[in-house]
Amino acid sequence: MEGKIISYLNACMNHDDLPLTSAVRCAKALKASRVDVTACMNKLVQSNDLVRILSRPYLYVPVSWLSEHYIYTDQSEFASVSEFMQLFEKQTTNTQDPFDQLVGNHHSLKPMISQLKAAISYPPEGLPILLKGPTGTGKSKMAALAYDWAKQKGLLKEGAQFVQLNCSEYANNPELLNASLFGYVKGAFTGADKDTSGLAALADGGILFLDEVHNLSAQSQEKLFHLMDQGIYHQMGDNENTLYSHCRMIFATTEDPDQVLLRTLMRRIPIVIEIPSLKERGRRERIALIARLIEQEQKRLNRPIQLSGSVYDLLLNAEVPGNIGELKSIIQFCCVNAFFEADSLVRINLHHVPYKLISQRSITEAHHQNVLDFYTVEQLIQLYDKDQKAILFSNQLLELFQERNAASQDVSASLILQMRVLLMKHLDERIEESSESEHSYCWMALNQAFTYLQGKSQDSRDPARLLALAWLIQEICFNDIEYQNWSICHEDECQLILNELEKTYFKTFRSAQEICLFLQSAVELYIYPMVIIIIFLFLIDPIEQDVYKGRALLIAAHGFSTASSIADAANQLLGDTVFDAIDMPITSSVDDVIEKVQTYAGRFPHLEELILLVDMGSLESILDGLNSLECSIGLIDHVSTPVALEIGTLVSQREELESMLDKVCKLSCSGYRLRPSMRKKPAIVCCCASGIGTARRLASLIQSSLPSDCDIRVLSVSYPHLLQEKKSSSVFQKWNVVCLVGTLNPNLKDVTFISVEDLIIRDHFILLESCLEGLFTKGQSAEFQKKLLKNFSLYNLMSELTVLNPQKLLEQITPCVEQLQNDLKITLSSTTCIGLYVHISCLIERIAFNQTEAKNQNLDLNPDLPANPELRRFIRLCRECFRSIESQYRVRIPDSEIAYIYEYIRHDSQNEDSETADF
Repeated sequence: MEGKIISYLNACMNHDDLPLTSAVRCAKALKASRVDVTACMNKLVQSNDLVRILSRPYLYVPVSWLSEHYIYTDQSEFASVSEFMQLFEKQTTNTQDPFDQLVGNHHSLKPMISQLKAAISYPPEGLPILLKGPTGTGKSKMAALAYDWAKQKGLLKEGAQFVQLNCSEYANNPELLNASLFGYVKGAFTGADKDTSGLAALADGGILFLDEVHNLSAQSQEKLFHLMDQGIYHQMGDNENTLYSHCRMIFATTEDPDQVLLRTLMRRIPIVIEIPSLKERGRRERIALIARLIEQEQKRLNRPIQLSGSVYDLLLNAEVPGNIGELKSIIQFCCVNAFFEADSLVRINLHHVPYKLISQRSITEAHHQNVLDFYTVEQLIQLYDKDQKAILFSNQLLELFQERNAASQDVSASLILQMRVLLMKHLDERIEESSESEHSYCWMALNQAFTYLQGKSQDSRDPARLLALAWLIQEICFNDIEYQNWSICHEDECQLILNELEKTYFKTFRSAQEICLFLQSAVELYIYPMVIIIIFLFLIDPIEQDVYKGRALLIAAHGFSTASSIADAANQLLGDTVFDAIDMPITSSVDDVIEKVQTYAGRFPHLEELILLVDMGSLESILDGLNSLECSIGLIDHVSTPVALEIGTLVSQREELESMLDKVCKLSCSGYRLRPSMRKKPAIVCCCASGIGTARRLASLIQSSLPSDCDIRVLSVSYPHLLQEKKSSSVFQKWNVVCLVGTLNPNLKDVTFISVEDLIIRDHFILLESCLEGLFTKGQSAEFQKKLLKNFSLYNLMSELTVLNPQKLLEQITPCVEQLQNDLKITLSSTTCIGLYVHISCLIERIAFNQTEAKNQNLDLNPDLPANPELRRFIRLCRECFRSIESQYRVRIPDSEIAYIYEYIRHDSQNEDSETADF
């Protein structure tokens, strides 16, 4: 019960539905006793798993949900929703993140910062952390920023401190460490003339940072165990009195911790974060660091600083073993030397640079083209921006996809077109900067890949744009460190785009993959996911639908180039790249063919149909060997160019697989075998105790409510059949049943049942949404609920209206009711909306054909109602919302009927937990 309650509350909070977190709502959603749910919630509040808001009714929020959103509080109760929201708003304001001070906080250091935040905020008092990295990489800075961030998020006690201890001072003196860290009592040793607190007491409630921890001896490391395990310690000279310090602990080392730290200590440090060296941070971040350090010295000297192009090259390329710390010292050394020669402007030349750096100049002769005489800080920042052009463009593509996909919830032709336009605009900007001599090898390989794999003539592509594309790909793939860091940070987003593109534009996606594989072998480039996306966008014609969606056509034949020749001939005659080919040596066995086909099909995780054309071999043996593939497989023997042409033509006409194979084999001497897909498609099953007819009508209603591009079937099954067969029913063998919907629960084990009554109630819809998780996008789910509501209303209207067209009338009323909700700033329950749709539709027909006079009994019972200012405002808003309907049907809805609608909405079931509805 407790787990179900917390899962339900988390789902409500993720949908921004705080009002649905009451005990009443939770009990209804879980179909449990309100008394039991309330008792369980009170227990969870006492165990600090829930916080309670003392509103009417009481609301509950999971502490785990707050922690995930970095919201922390010691309170278990809040007096009102507004008090709770003040806490929320206070801790989620756009206060600058302390880690924004770090160069690379959104790139190379992003994973480390995220891990550090998670460990610091881990309840109840964080986890011990070890920062590992070479000297000068900024470990101390990151520890200090972790303290600032924790303080900003309210994780630390008021007045808690950041206490730093350099362990190298106590390398071989464990007693001195004991005295400094834990304090001592009077008389503990000679000179201890009074009780003295240690650093552990000073760090209580804050953060204790132990730097250079590898310098501690084994005995000194052991003295930390009690503090780490239980937060307790003893002062030196006092083994009787136990003291407490609840501090978060961060360690730092430049050495391999497995070699220098005790295993018993490492076992107590679950989080090890490796900080990259300056060399690993890459060129772009090094430019930013140089600009940042020069800017700091500018502020200190209160004078502008410029550095020569030669000095810039040297700072950018020189080996700096001491990393950021040494780079800072070098720049300060240069500024000091140049300062005494300067007037109002500090200019740094080569003779101001340390000799050890100048001695490296013979190694780093690669000068900038068009090097400026001197760089200002502003010009360095411009170099940083220019150097990250590929990353900026990649970010733009991601943002466009996320923004449009969140709005439309599908990869539409419009979205692909916009992404392609963005790519072409970027390539056009690069054309002037490109030159064939700079990128001839990559350009030649890319051009060869397009010609060979895409099957298009040279004239069909813009050579200038192809050159710019080669430049972009080379910049991405050769800029290893920067783009590798970016790619790691955005791996999930890129993979989401690739999955969607493959499902929607299978053929073009396959061509993009082939080109990338060619580049990988020809130019020895590591192909990042974004490169596949970019090549896909270069190839795609978003207006032309992908008729090969989910289908792959492969020719496998024995001989030096038999399969390739047939595939090339068929592709040229069909005017498109339809077939791929595998040429097999004459000595190849059936097992060899199977292995090659499995490798080929493995490149397409969303493959739905594989059409395989072979020259010889047992079809049954080949099919048996391909059992590991879940997709449908159509297998044809005695492949020839006419057979391939016929198959390609039928595929372009969207012919069904079995029909296609049958037609081709009737026209040739080929035989075929068909193995249906081994994947079970998702299905919603409707069953009604009142009969199969009702179940079919319900299934039809739900199917028509599903989004058009949704791959979910709605089936109707006899209720007695389910009772008898249970999960042995054929429907469970053929389909992946995600849930049952009906009038009476057949109580099948591990199968979710949703009653018809609950299906359209908003808080119960969350249950259906959880059943469809992964099959729907958030937008598709909202569209489904909206259509379902409309179709239930239409079903009810069919038997009520006698003259007007129910569907047309409902299409006009629905937006009016939605506008009314927006104007009133309320959300009506689904049942209330259905009631309004039916009532207003019948009302329009009554008034239009003068069937009866509209009266409002509630108005007659309450003579004070017309003077109600809320009612007057409601009538005015209704007039505005329903003006289009009144005009269309030439009617005027009486005020008395609007007053009835007012009373109806006031008793909306969504507001049943409160005394009145506030408009």
